[in-house]
Amino acid sequence: MPTALITEGTTGIGRATAGRATAELPHARGYQVAVTGQNPGSLARARSELPDDVLVVRSDGRVLSDTDALMSAVSARFGSLDLLFLNAGIFRPAPVAEVTEESFDEHADLNFKGQYFTLQKALPRMNDGGSIVLTVGIGSRRGTPGATVGGGDTRRAAGRAARSRSNWPRAGFASTP
Repeated sequence: MPTALITEGTTGIGRATAGRATAELPHARGYQVAVTGQNPGSLARARSELPDDVLVVRSDGRVLSDTDALMSAVSARFGSLDLLFLNAGIFRPAPVAEVTEESFDEHADLNFKGQYFTLQKALPRMNDGGSIVLTVGIGSRRGTPGATVGGGDTRRAAGRAARSRSNWPRAGFASTP
């Protein structure tokens, strides 16, 4: 049975995708779905609103031990992956002069390090012909005022991932609580 993992699938774009995925993929295509999140409220909502067979995992993409635990949970429940949607990320624009080391690290830890190591740890679990989807901000295509801190480019790593296809949808602005 094919499987999908959506990081930060309990809020914003990921939650909208998870809601859509659970309506279409498991029923129409037979997918099993796992979603991650870290906010207790959004995790609880996802557990109550999504179908019971959706695996909802508390995981902070910035913490590698959380990523290890996530991959263990996904492997134990599903065995392998057919779709990896790397959606976890933040965008808090600020002019260069106002970016602090803490805010820089927050962006880099989630938008680059978290995405990169989630990809790294998921690749051995990806089935041949699987798909990797990375949400990239609209700023990757055009400049955005205050978008002075980027998270790096996990897209190149995903694009080079053996046996997989990678897509990079460019999202517009999304309100995420």
